Amino acid sequence: MQHRPIAALFVPVVGMGTSRTLDVPSRGQPLANQVTQSALDAGSTLIDSSPMYGRAEAVVGKALGDRRGETLIATKVWTEDDEEAERQIDASLA
Repeated sequence: MQHRPIAALFVPVVGMGTSRTLDVPSRGQPLANQVTQSALDAGSTLIDSSPMYGRAEAVVGKALGDRRGETLIATKVWTEDDEEAERQIDASLA
């Protein structure tokens, strides 16, 4: 996997989106784990998520397991309200 420097980060040219991939019910967690581990094994260590993606953030958190330190996770908020933005950020970091 090729990587590019961005500021102090070394980012893979291909990341994994989680909107449709990891917004799955609990019974889909084993497959989500496999997909995530395969992406990491291929060098795709940038994961994009958002509270707007349903269960994706919780699922990716579980799927990463002990490999969390290998990843860069990009998230975003979807609100114009400052307090709601802080709540979404806190939830993403949990």
